[in-house]
Amino acid sequence: MNQQEFENKRAQLVSEAENLQTAEEINAKIAEIEALDKAYDEEIKAQTAKERIKNMTNPFKQNEKQDLQNKNTVKYEDVFAKYIKGEELNADERNCFAENNKNILNSTTTTSGNTAVIPQTLQEEIIEAMGERHPVLKDIDSLHIKGFISLPKGSMTANVGWYDEGDTPTDASVSTGKVDFSAYDLRVNLPLSFRLKETSTKAFMKFLKKEIIKQGANKLAYAVMNGLGVPGVSDEFKAQPLGVVTALNAETNTPQVVTYTGSNTSAELEAKLRDAISRIPSGYRIKAYTRRSTLWNTLLGIKDATGKEYVEFKGDKGYFKGVEIVEEAAVPANAVVFGDFENYVFNFNTDLTLMQQDRNKDAVTDYTLYGLADGKPRINEAFALLKKS
Repeated sequence: MNQQEFENKRAQLVSEAENLQTAEEINAKIAEIEALDKAYDEEIKAQTAKERIKNMTNPFKQNEKQDLQNKNTVKYEDVFAKYIKGEELNADERNCFAENNKNILNSTTTTSGNTAVIPQTLQEEIIEAMGERHPVLKDIDSLHIKGFISLPKGSMTANVGWYDEGDTPTDASVSTGKVDFSAYDLRVNLPLSFRLKETSTKAFMKFLKKEIIKQGANKLAYAVMNGLGVPGVSDEFKAQPLGVVTALNAETNTPQVVTYTGSNTSAELEAKLRDAISRIPSGYRIKAYTRRSTLWNTLLGIKDATGKEYVEFKGDKGYFKGVEIVEEAAVPANAVVFGDFENYVFNFNTDLTLMQQDRNKDAVTDYTLYGLADGKPRINEAFALLKKS
């Protein structure tokens, strides 16, 4: 019986009681009303109890839910840190490690059994921080495509002629090609003392990440600028990315290279800087990359024919007549590389991994940053080189 039914029935009993005459009849009606009230009260209690039962938590289910929450709180970043430091992993952590390293664990070409994929968030932090150490790494076109890839390149010599009605226009000249990217070993080895592992996991990972960033950034930036590419007839070096400087120096008649000597006057050197910049067609967003020593010892103080200093400063940034100067340690000494480095492509063929190997005799663990990568200029005309002969 719901509340409305109860109220209707009770009102009817009260109405009936008003017409009764004898005490016996009235007492009987009161007893009937009290019985109705009690019955309704019991029904309300029963309904309340049902709701309580429905909302009661099974303690066993609660434990299962808590276990699931515990599993969900296992983060690969934490598991990776414990593994790299050599700490014991519990069952949930081992499962998490296996899930994130299944490609390595199932691979028959893994170089080491002590290898772990660097967590994606940490990889992004490392690559971003590398760009802080070497600005050119922030400017390149960085890809993360697994496998060998080819990117198209092309240039068009436009036909700018005009014609009379009925004339047949000459087609524009189009040259197309492609740039192939391979997968070369990227390795950075960091030998760390066993004693370093006695620090907290947080301090250990902070130090390890700092060293990886420093060493890895140096290697990648050097490759972007000076990488030797694929060996020729004689195998004098291992295959590696092709750097901008190497690519420009290898071109026939070196159309993108301008040289200067120590005997050049300030005005002559200023003219050569303008010449180098002019070698890059309009449309490219170029910057000038050079070592700090070259900037301060050679470029600052250069004056044009009117006696005006060629290097201008706006705040803490220097410019060659509007071309931003970037201090980049990977540029060869006494050189300036001009270019739009969005036209330099660097592809990480695989996820970056970190290998570890103990050398008990020396009480040292070798941590090796490992990956497969390749890089090269997509088109040489986007760059120019000024160098000292």
